[in-house]
Amino acid sequence: MKQLEGMKPKPRLEHIQPGQFFTLTANDGGHTYKMLSRCKTYCYHSTGKIALSTEISPVGLVFGNGGGWRVKPDES
Repeated sequence: MKQLEGMKPKPRLEHIQPGQFFTLTANDGGHTYKMLSRCKTYCYHSTGKIALSTEISPVGLVFGNGGGWRVKPDES
């Protein structure tokens, strides 16, 4: 599959699944949370909820190979 060159979309909460950790961007405080559950609009974590459209830090994520943004697999 040919990879298109150009700008990548920004990583957002909608790209991760319950049970995975994410870090907010520095503009949003840079805090790290674990997604406990999600619905069509929100991600729920231990202290509240955040909109799935919220941009997150790309640290710990990978982009490409037809899969878009996803959590980087463990290298054990």
